[in-house]
Amino acid sequence: MKKLKTVQRILLFAVCAVSLALAGCSGSDGANGDPGTSTGTIAGTISSSTGAAMTGMSVTLSPAVSGVTPTVNSDGTYSVSNVPIGVYAVTFGATNYTSATVQNVSVVAGQTATENEALAPSGSASTA
Repeated sequence: MKKLKTVQRILLFAVCAVSLALAGCSGSDGANGDPGTSTGTIAGTISSSTGAAMTGMSVTLSPAVSGVTPTVNSDGTYSVSNVPIGVYAVTFGATNYTSATVQNVSVVAGQTATENEALAPSGSASTA
Protein backbone atom coordinates (compact mmCIF):
# COMPACT_ATOMS: atom_id res chain seq x y z
CA MET A 1 0.00 0.00 0.00
CA LYS A 2 2.86 2.39 0.86
CA LYS A 3 4.49 1.62 -2.49
CA LEU A 4 1.23 2.48 -4.32
CA LYS A 5 1.02 5.92 -2.63
CA THR A 6 4.62 6.65 -3.61
CA VAL A 7 3.87 5.76 -7.24
CA GLN A 8 0.75 7.98 -7.16
CA ARG A 9 2.77 10.91 -5.83
CA ILE A 10 5.39 10.45 -8.54
CA LEU A 11 2.69 10.33 -11.24
CA LEU A 12 1.01 13.43 -9.80
CA PHE A 13 4.34 15.27 -9.79
CA ALA A 14 5.00 14.21 -13.41
CA VAL A 15 1.55 15.38 -14.55
CA CYS A 16 2.08 18.76 -12.85
CA ALA A 17 5.53 19.15 -14.40
CA VAL A 18 4.22 18.36 -17.91
CA SER A 19 1.29 20.77 -17.43
CA LEU A 20 3.62 23.60 -16.42
CA ALA A 21 5.93 22.87 -19.35
CA LEU A 22 3.02 22.97 -21.80
CA ALA A 23 1.72 26.22 -20.32
CA GLY A 24 5.11 27.79 -21.05
CA CYS A 25 4.81 26.74 -24.71
CA SER A 26 1.39 28.30 -25.27
CA GLY A 27 2.69 30.86 -27.77
CA SER A 28 2.19 33.88 -25.54
CA ASP A 29 5.06 36.33 -25.36
CA GLY A 30 4.00 37.43 -21.89
CA ALA A 31 3.04 40.95 -22.94
CA ASN A 32 -0.40 42.47 -22.50
CA GLY A 33 -1.21 42.20 -26.22
CA ASP A 34 -2.33 39.29 -28.36
CA PRO A 35 -0.88 35.86 -27.52
CA GLY A 36 1.95 34.90 -29.86
CA THR A 37 2.43 38.47 -31.14
CA SER A 38 5.79 40.17 -30.79
CA THR A 39 4.94 43.29 -32.80
CA GLY A 40 2.70 46.32 -32.50
CA THR A 41 1.73 49.40 -34.52
CA ILE A 42 2.46 53.12 -34.38
CA ALA A 43 -0.23 55.29 -35.98
CA GLY A 44 -1.60 58.81 -35.95
CA THR A 45 -1.93 62.03 -37.92
CA ILE A 46 0.62 64.52 -39.25
CA SER A 47 -0.83 68.01 -39.63
CA SER A 48 0.27 71.57 -40.24
CA SER A 49 0.39 73.94 -37.28
CA THR A 50 -1.12 76.57 -39.59
CA GLY A 51 -3.80 74.34 -41.14
CA ALA A 52 -2.17 74.56 -44.59
CA ALA A 53 -2.12 71.62 -47.00
CA MET A 54 1.01 69.47 -46.72
CA THR A 55 2.95 67.38 -49.24
CA GLY A 56 5.87 64.98 -49.03
CA MET A 57 4.98 63.72 -45.56
CA SER A 58 7.28 61.13 -44.01
CA VAL A 59 7.61 59.03 -40.85
CA THR A 60 10.91 57.51 -39.73
CA LEU A 61 11.66 55.20 -36.80
CA SER A 62 14.88 55.12 -34.82
CA PRO A 63 16.35 52.64 -34.39
CA ALA A 64 15.48 51.67 -37.95
CA VAL A 65 13.50 48.45 -38.37
CA SER A 66 14.32 46.28 -41.36
CA GLY A 67 11.32 45.30 -43.48
CA VAL A 68 8.95 47.81 -41.86
CA THR A 69 7.62 50.53 -44.17
CA PRO A 70 5.41 53.37 -42.89
CA THR A 71 2.23 54.07 -44.86
CA VAL A 72 1.49 57.81 -45.10
CA ASN A 73 -1.81 58.86 -46.67
CA SER A 74 -2.60 62.16 -48.41
CA ASP A 75 -4.96 63.12 -45.55
CA GLY A 76 -2.01 63.06 -43.12
CA THR A 77 -2.83 59.78 -41.42
CA TYR A 78 -0.01 57.28 -41.11
CA SER A 79 0.54 53.75 -39.86
CA VAL A 80 3.65 51.70 -39.18
CA SER A 81 2.70 48.04 -38.72
CA ASN A 82 4.70 45.00 -37.59
CA VAL A 83 7.04 47.06 -35.40
CA PRO A 84 8.94 44.81 -32.95
CA ILE A 85 8.15 45.54 -29.31
CA GLY A 86 10.47 48.16 -27.86
CA VAL A 87 11.00 51.90 -27.50
CA TYR A 88 11.51 54.13 -30.53
CA ALA A 89 12.00 57.73 -31.58
CA VAL A 90 9.55 58.73 -34.33
CA THR A 91 10.53 61.56 -36.67
CA PHE A 92 7.86 63.34 -38.72
CA GLY A 93 8.61 65.44 -41.78
CA ALA A 94 7.00 67.13 -44.77
CA THR A 95 8.18 69.25 -47.67
CA ASN A 96 8.67 72.90 -46.57
CA TYR A 97 8.06 72.01 -42.90
CA THR A 98 10.41 71.64 -39.96
CA SER A 99 10.73 68.01 -38.88
CA ALA A 100 9.79 66.99 -35.34
CA THR A 101 10.84 63.97 -33.29
CA VAL A 102 8.90 62.28 -30.49
CA GLN A 103 11.14 60.27 -28.15
CA ASN A 104 10.30 57.17 -26.09
CA VAL A 105 7.38 55.81 -28.10
CA SER A 106 6.65 52.40 -26.57
CA VAL A 107 5.45 49.62 -28.86
CA VAL A 108 3.55 46.89 -27.00
CA ALA A 109 2.68 43.53 -28.58
CA GLY A 110 -0.68 43.53 -30.33
CA GLN A 111 -1.42 47.19 -29.52
CA THR A 112 -1.30 50.56 -31.32
CA ALA A 113 0.72 53.50 -29.99
CA THR A 114 -0.90 56.75 -31.20
CA GLU A 115 1.35 59.72 -31.93
CA ASN A 116 -0.05 62.84 -33.61
CA GLU A 117 2.19 65.73 -34.63
CA ALA A 118 1.60 69.26 -35.95
CA LEU A 119 4.57 70.50 -38.01
CA ALA A 120 5.59 74.14 -38.27
CA PRO A 121 6.45 75.67 -41.65
CA SER A 122 10.21 75.86 -42.32
CA GLY A 123 11.72 78.84 -40.54
CA SER A 124 9.34 78.51 -37.58
CA ALA A 125 10.04 76.83 -34.26
CA SER A 126 9.44 73.05 -34.11
CA THR A 127 6.46 71.74 -32.10
CA ALA A 128 8.39 68.82 -30.64
